[in-house]
Amino acid sequence: MYTSKNKRVNQMLNLFLSSKDLITIPELEKQLSISRRSVYYSIEKMNQFLDEKGFDKVINVKKFGILFKPRNNIRARKIKKI
Repeated sequence: MYTSKNKRVNQMLNLFLSSKDLITIPELEKQLSISRRSVYYSIEKMNQFLDEKGFDKVINVKKFGILFKPRNNIRARKIKKI
């Protein structure tokens, strides 16, 4: 079943894939219209999904934001297809 939480994780993943820079927690809150706690929960779920599929996880760079940089463009294209 496709839940709203899965939709949120998918939206968040698309934001990271389209961004070239760090994304701050407040930016994610605003873009996704969710609470700070929901942002962290969604990041946790997204990392579980990425790990299960063998992809790189997002990284929390303290005081700066969240960073997602797949090791190469081929991996990023594969993630977009999922």
